[in-house]
Amino acid sequence: LRLPAGASGVGKTIGELDLPPNHVEVTLVRRGRERLKVSDDLVLHEDDVLVLRGTSEGIGMAEELLLQ
Repeated sequence: LRLPAGASGVGKTIGELDLPPNHVEVTLVRRGRERLKVSDDLVLHEDDVLVLRGTSEGIGMAEELLLQ
């Protein structure tokens, strides 16, 4: 999932994201060619690519929350 400019996830930390509990998790963040360690204090930037793992319903809800 790529975070475009203006997405609600931009500028938030992983810990601040209101992801569906027990249904989805961020497993990897790529910024350009760099793979970043996922931690609660990692601040998300425009054009970051998030790899999500979870149920299809949870991932759908997470995409909606992150892209608003």
